[in-house]
Amino acid sequence: MLALDDVLHQEWPLLSVEQQRQRNADYLAVNRVIEQTIDRVQDEVIAPYSATLQLLDAVCGPFDEWCTARLIRNRRNDVWRQALAVMSLNDNDQEEHLTARHQVDRLTLARAYLLSGNLTEVRSFGYPLRWLKRLRLLQAINITRRYVC
Repeated sequence: MLALDDVLHQEWPLLSVEQQRQRNADYLAVNRVIEQTIDRVQDEVIAPYSATLQLLDAVCGPFDEWCTARLIRNRRNDVWRQALAVMSLNDNDQEEHLTARHQVDRLTLARAYLLSGNLTEVRSFGYPLRWLKRLRLLQAINITRRYVC
């Protein structure tokens, strides 16, 4: 999200609706590239170092790729929405902008913490942010006190 904000923040308000739509389409095109390369990345990059992943891939067939693609797609969709929210803030209020960016950092750390938790938390990592909030998973983690200064 921070990279999107850095790259698009200045130009976003100046773009037409069609140009904004095209930026989003470009962003979503990356999702398709990721989905098309997940199996190859697993086989050629990760699997040689992980016997567990090799076993999981053999047992699950294409299901693990589907889950990984879903996880990445949901996370990237949340990132786009967060970037739009931050970019829509008033340019004159730098403190508000920095506060919003710090909030996104806290949410990102909370998601990362889900990966290190128990199986229920790991499975929920790929849910869209709105689901995690609805399920009150991010609040239950209390990540902000542990990892964010």
